[in-house]
Amino acid sequence: MKNPFLKFPFWFNFIILIISLPISAFGLMFGFAHVVEGIRQSIEGVTPPPDAFEGGVIVVGLCLIGIITLLITIGAFLAILGGKNKS
Repeated sequence: MKNPFLKFPFWFNFIILIISLPISAFGLMFGFAHVVEGIRQSIEGVTPPPDAFEGGVIVVGLCLIGIITLLITIGAFLAILGGKNKS
């Protein structure tokens, strides 16, 4: 599949990279940290609080946002590298 970011100019890819990199890092860091903590609590046999389902939905959402923005970051980075190789 062709990289859709190759159509955009360099400056636009650079802005996408700067915006999506911290969003990806935040989403992945906090999402997976809470997943690991939930697994640890399950192994220890801790009873989950009544609002655990809502927290699980938020954690899954954070992980999905982190993965999607990571893919966008990688696409923009490869487009920047591909644009430099063309010129």
